[in-house]
Amino acid sequence: MKRILITGAAGFIGSHLAEALKDSGAHLVFLDALNYAGHPENLQAFSDLLTIVPRFGEDLAVVDHTGKVQSLGVPLDADKLPADAREAADPEEFSRLLAQAEAEGRPVLVVANLVNRPVVQQVMARVDRVVHLAAETHVDRSIVHPQRFLASDIWGTYTLLEAARRHPVERFLYVSTDEVYGEVPEGAAAETWPLRPSSPYAASKAAADRLAFAYHRAYGVPVIIARPSNAFGPRQYPEKLIPVMTLLALAHQPLPLYGDGRQRRNWIYVRDLARALVLLLERGKPGTEYNVPGTREIANLDLVRKILDLLGRPHSLIRFVKDRPGHDRRYALTGDRIRALGFTPTHDFDQALRETVVWYREHQDWLRLMMARDAFLREWYRERGLEV
Repeated sequence: MKRILITGAAGFIGSHLAEALKDSGAHLVFLDALNYAGHPENLQAFSDLLTIVPRFGEDLAVVDHTGKVQSLGVPLDADKLPADAREAADPEEFSRLLAQAEAEGRPVLVVANLVNRPVVQQVMARVDRVVHLAAETHVDRSIVHPQRFLASDIWGTYTLLEAARRHPVERFLYVSTDEVYGEVPEGAAAETWPLRPSSPYAASKAAADRLAFAYHRAYGVPVIIARPSNAFGPRQYPEKLIPVMTLLALAHQPLPLYGDGRQRRNWIYVRDLARALVLLLERGKPGTEYNVPGTREIANLDLVRKILDLLGRPHSLIRFVKDRPGHDRRYALTGDRIRALGFTPTHDFDQALRETVVWYREHQDWLRLMMARDAFLREWYRERGLEV
């Protein structure tokens, strides 16, 4: 029986990947810090999930732009934890609970940050394969709080790679992003293109991407790198374009679009992406990068108009606001390498977008709760002239 670790499993892509592996016969271990975008509810498909909260190990602190020290340790928001979550006060108790979950065939969620080295080392010693998705991912946040992205995306990846070096695994799939290539004015970026990231988020992912590759070359860690295009679908946290625009349209509020709205992105449905990651975990060649392009390139303005049409809202709700710094105009990827492994996206973009918008419409309470918790987004758009 394979034992697979998914970091960031309580997030958007991670939870869909977990569902794609649910019936694979593998023992699944999830590692998630449950920050603002991670929620145990995203793992509701796993009714027998054992949640463990380690209360030992190391922490990493960063200083934000105001001079305030912020901890990157385990969150103390007890409201997020399931009522039956088990605490582990020391490594011995933690090890016992991990062994119990595996013996009982129960998937396990470990609530810890990647920078907690003792916890990560223990988890890595009990798995055969790794899919590393955990990261800070929102470009806007990275512009305001770059230090959190450097700490989480780079130092967290280092901690995981070190654990994989000390406790060898069969496969280590690192999920990067198309943003590492930077702006692609024409054509499409191949895996051999230079990395020229434009935002602190993209730079942190590019650094972790190359660090993972270096651990393959220097230490033999069997690293495979995936660089997907923009993912969309149900359960995406409402800081990204499709969910936040859907939420605002449902509320008949103005929809803020950066600049002229003509930035172009390539989109992949999250269930197609999950299938691609499963394929790479099985058949990807260590030491190799794989682009994972989607099925549609479209301008942000045209995409938002589609959302408004699906909801029966007028295009007049669109408001053009001050562009964000370093905003790339276009991303595009080749996909020859992953196609050679047998992958082709199967979901039609328009149908998948329709199903996604319907899901958000039917889960408006969830959307509003997420937005209400998030002071950052409200302030970000207020600075651009809109109240959301």
